[in-house]
Amino acid sequence: MENTIGKLAFVKSIKFKLLLIVVISTLIGSPVVSWINSALISFGVESGAVFTASTFLVQLLTIPLLVVIFAHLFITKRINDVNRQLAKIEQGNFEKMATDRWNDEMSQLGKNVSSLAETLTDSIEESQRRSNQVYEQSKVFKQSFDTLYEKNEHQNELLTTYNKSNKEVYTILIERTVFYKRLRARLNITQIRSSV
Repeated sequence: MENTIGKLAFVKSIKFKLLLIVVISTLIGSPVVSWINSALISFGVESGAVFTASTFLVQLLTIPLLVVIFAHLFITKRINDVNRQLAKIEQGNFEKMATDRWNDEMSQLGKNVSSLAETLTDSIEESQRRSNQVYEQSKVFKQSFDTLYEKNEHQNELLTTYNKSNKEVYTILIERTVFYKRLRARLNITQIRSSV
């Protein structure tokens, strides 16, 4: 986010605009006061207190009226625009906010909100990209794991067959050993009988 609030020229600030409104309201109020005072004089009122009171009332009404108009145009309306943009961001709409022409603090706030929306968009896109990478890598890992699992199953089948074969060979060897022992024993008995 841009942080140029401190660099903002006083002439472009809301403070300056507020000061300008007070000056303008005084300038607007002066001719109105003159017109009211001349009307009072034409009715025969020439009291200084009445003139002072009319001046005070005109200034009292002019300044707040112009400040309210100023606040609506330069502050409230623009704060509402920023709030609407933040509500859109909250709902997942990260559109860039319309550019504010005044180039003051509120304008800067709008730019910062737009910058935030852009950063969030970039972060979401990057997160989605990484998520897709992880998904693709997990698919490759699963395929590799499935291949290893199948090879392991095949090796287990081979080992089972090999073990079965070894048992058969062992059984045959035992049987032949027993057979040869019996055969030898018979030969020994036959040799002993033939020698007797």
